[in-house]
Amino acid sequence: MVDEADGQDAGSEASGACVDPAAVALALGGASRTEADGFLKKQAALIDDQRHHLREQFKQLRLNIWQQRMGVLLRAATAVGLGISGALGVMVWGAAHAQGLVIERPVIAILQFKPGNARSIRRNSGMKLKSCFKGGVAAAFIVCGAAGAALAQGPIPINDPPAPASVPGHLAKAAQIAGKNSFASLLAYEGLWCMGPTENREAVFALADANYAMPPEKWFDNLYFIGKPFVGAYILKTSAGLVMWDTLDNPKEAETMLLPGMKQLGLDPKDIKLIILTHGHFDHFGGAKYMQDTYHTPVAESQVDWDLMAAYKADGSDAHPYPPTKDRVLADGEDVKVGDATIHIVLTPGHSPGTVSSIVPVKDNGKTIMMAMWGGTAYPGTKAALDQMGDSMDKFKAAVAKYNAVGFLNTHPRAFYLRERLAAHDPKAPNPLVIGNADMQASVGVMRECLDNMKDWYGAMGKN
Repeated sequence: MVDEADGQDAGSEASGACVDPAAVALALGGASRTEADGFLKKQAALIDDQRHHLREQFKQLRLNIWQQRMGVLLRAATAVGLGISGALGVMVWGAAHAQGLVIERPVIAILQFKPGNARSIRRNSGMKLKSCFKGGVAAAFIVCGAAGAALAQGPIPINDPPAPASVPGHLAKAAQIAGKNSFASLLAYEGLWCMGPTENREAVFALADANYAMPPEKWFDNLYFIGKPFVGAYILKTSAGLVMWDTLDNPKEAETMLLPGMKQLGLDPKDIKLIILTHGHFDHFGGAKYMQDTYHTPVAESQVDWDLMAAYKADGSDAHPYPPTKDRVLADGEDVKVGDATIHIVLTPGHSPGTVSSIVPVKDNGKTIMMAMWGGTAYPGTKAALDQMGDSMDKFKAAVAKYNAVGFLNTHPRAFYLRERLAAHDPKAPNPLVIGNADMQASVGVMRECLDNMKDWYGAMGKN
């Protein structure tokens, strides 16, 4: 986002590109420039409250990040000296504090901070050099000076070509699709989906190295989340036992994070009737074999991603865990029934060749509602797979409408700000993850338009 001092309208920028009202006018069917400019300002006003709430939600995330990074800095201090590590810590904290950790980019900046990466901080957070001095003390002076020298050389080099001419039109259309739906507007203006390639990747993987367990949480009457900031597992409690989605990165995390989390929530792993894998990447199947071997828990996945896991080069290490043994193959449109719960399976290839999405019945204050679990997150690396993901989004949107789904789930919860929204939640207020079917359909529509935007980026980058 641009600084207010630059005289730009914050609501008219996304993916590092300012939206030209003339391009918006064209995208909106020939509206005048004045009408288009008014449209942008109106849309920006609609999400002012959402931005405020999200800033509050990220305060908790900032605290968690700060605690982890302080531990890293303290250990580093033993090796390189308290003076250097202290200066780095004060500078990063001070600069972030001065900026208020606004939405995406400052969080990415803190997570990715390391010596020599000052230009990345500037690019991803919009931090000015004065932020170092505003938030720092004398101990950070030398580090800020080094950052200033790096900033003078311009933004961090990236592989992205100049933004395609179609980007402003895609962003304008995403805003139009969002309309007055608050969460869809948040995705259109601030979400990772509409970012350019480099920023999108940085946003998606910002928390990938945060390998500490978060406190296990009860999100609905019968739905629980256990995991790390980057990835986790869901557990649905039914009248006949438990259903789990994904299993963290490896057997060690299953044993040291998943099982203790279940115990803390009063859940018994022996009661798990089925594990559904959203897709065949190790950060989702990593603990599944451990659960099979320890509790004889059956594991289900699409045939295509069973094949993907079979081809995975595993060596049994934490970084390359063995995949589970094939127990059950999930088919598109299949209903998985466990006790009083019927889970609707929607195959949504793209992120992986056989990604599994689910429509999940949960109980919210005793009332059964449907939540839609999007099985993938990051955009795939080829245009062909991106086309496939676009078709899958269309199918997912149809399922959202058919089953009246009223909220998102994802085992990478930050893709939809799930934990952040819950962290700022007043327990007496309605569950913030329940956004309604209209907002859900609009949100998937925004994601689809943002994917079309990424397709144009891929074309500019020569990706097939």
